[in-house]
Amino acid sequence: MSQFFTDTVTVKRYSTTSVGSGGEVVKTWSSQFDITGSFQQLSGDKRIDNAQNAFRKTHILYCPVADIRDKDLIVYNSKEYEITDVANQFNHHLEVTMRIRSTS
Repeated sequence: MSQFFTDTVTVKRYSTTSVGSGGEVVKTWSSQFDITGSFQQLSGDKRIDNAQNAFRKTHILYCPVADIRDKDLIVYNSKEYEITDVANQFNHHLEVTMRIRSTS
């Protein structure tokens, strides 16, 4: 499968710090690592519903097993994507579903 891993993405992770006397929380994103995988746009918006959550996924990344978490961001071609799910496929590869990050 690795012969299909031709796209390089950056994984970002956030840390939070309290600032000021009011304890305002600031979220700071920092690059963790780059990884090569297969980054694909899904055909149309795929809607997934469950009792707790409803979201849209627009892209999927297939990549080697790595420390990618649900709250991380993926950066590809200067666009940021929010991860909606990370599925480990039998310790063979990850399937990371995501959606384009809102800029508002």
